[in-house]
Amino acid sequence: TEPAVWETYIQSTQLSNASGTIIHIIPNMSVTSAYNISVAVADSYYSSAATNKVGAATCLMNIEKNGVGIGKFHTQGALDIMGDIYVNDSKLYETGTFNPSFYCSDGCGMTFTRRQGTYEKIGKWCMCSINLVVEHFNAGDMPEYQFKVINLPFINKGTYSAVTIGYCKGINTTYDVRAYIRPNESDIILVYRNSVRMETITGNHVLANLDMLFSFMYQVEE
Repeated sequence: TEPAVWETYIQSTQLSNASGTIIHIIPNMSVTSAYNISVAVADSYYSSAATNKVGAATCLMNIEKNGVGIGKFHTQGALDIMGDIYVNDSKLYETGTFNPSFYCSDGCGMTFTRRQGTYEKIGKWCMCSINLVVEHFNAGDMPEYQFKVINLPFINKGTYSAVTIGYCKGINTTYDVRAYIRPNESDIILVYRNSVRMETITGNHVLANLDMLFSFMYQVEE
């Protein structure tokens, strides 16, 4: 029966010489559940009973004809794993959210309508998606200097990484806005290329109704 709840009672004179495991005596018991087992022995003169708890099985590896279970009994797929996987002390697969933000080097304040960041890390690579919408900049606090996105989930351990801008509203320039992540940093630098050279986006290019969508993949482990 399930713990502390008696659902099945077996009474049989056929078990007087029973041997083997309890799973053969009481069918349909699951190895993933714990049970309270009570055994009573009686004859014409006396009876005796003992109760003990049989815990759920702990599975390190389960090999079936259709696949392998690691840390659990196999139920699906070729490889069915319970828990995180680490390679060289680093988690192999990880997903999560983070709180990106626009930042201006003059420290201007702003209020956001939306600050969304999600990531999926596989091995040493991380894929991110960011959506930032500014409701308004604080009174008398419009940005003036270098403008960028901060608070990425990991530091860039690779080379310069390009960032795709899927949507851009509120950057006042006649040139296409571009973005990248420098090595050993966790910020997105916003730039544009004029007819002469690459220029950094500053607060002078930013309008009040700022709305941007970014997606990118970068190397986060060496």
